[in-house]
Amino acid sequence: MITIFTTLKPCRGQFATIQKNAVMSWSLLYPSCEIIIFGDEEGTEQLTAELGLRHYHDIVCNEHGTPLVSALFMEASRLASHSILAYVNADIILMKDFIVAVEAVKDLGTFLMVGRRWDVSVTEPIDFSEARWEEELRSVVAEKGRLHSAQAIDYFVFNRQLWKDGIPPFAIGRTAWDGWLIFDACRRKVPVVDATEVVMAVHQDHEYNLSSVSCEKGEHWKGPEVRVNKRLAGRQAVNSSSSDAGLLLTREGLKPRRTSVRLRRFVVRHCPSLATAVVRSGRRVGLIKENGK
Repeated sequence: MITIFTTLKPCRGQFATIQKNAVMSWSLLYPSCEIIIFGDEEGTEQLTAELGLRHYHDIVCNEHGTPLVSALFMEASRLASHSILAYVNADIILMKDFIVAVEAVKDLGTFLMVGRRWDVSVTEPIDFSEARWEEELRSVVAEKGRLHSAQAIDYFVFNRQLWKDGIPPFAIGRTAWDGWLIFDACRRKVPVVDATEVVMAVHQDHEYNLSSVSCEKGEHWKGPEVRVNKRLAGRQAVNSSSSDAGLLLTREGLKPRRTSVRLRRFVVRHCPSLATAVVRSGRRVGLIKENGK
């Protein structure tokens, strides 16, 4: 039905636990998914062998050794056994509602499905042999989890043909590239679905790690790879998010997002001088507000 692909950080310390939890959750999805892991970081071969997953050692990287988004998506599209693919960050636990969501959107043809994540602390290996593991995790998220902002996108579900013409050579995990994917799909009038209401994508909290980037402590979001990604994305795409999706996946099915909300966000984000002028003139038309809300 679906091919999930990703690349891992070195499987040591907290990342060994986090990434094994994530990938194991994917392997238990039903109907079963094909899973492809790219790269040759420490522990990758052992994990893929243990779980019986497809593993491709070689992937094109930039001069810092960071895999390129373009290479990951191109190779996954070439190797996948299924026409629907999903890139998922390797710290995200997926549950059965993910498959429910894919089933609900697959007949759109060429599409992109994204959604916000839930942040929660998971410090121990999850016992997936326990029948109630998913129910227990949902309870923890309901009690302690935090719904992240719309700009942090950790999964992308799409039809194989969506990016057949290529993606810029973004560095994976270095911001801006996720916004570009949404911006590009919207620009080409591809249906973009926000599945936040249906999919509980669980992000396991961890320290942010830019081990391949030379930058000062506290400057992780201003390193050289980040600057390149932002330049490749362009100013309009950098701030694109799941809130720009034209369709919402609800428990009652697909529904259009209110146009006024999307238009207001576009004007405030991309035409700030116009938005400010309207606010200062006092013409509150219910469309534009200075804070973008």
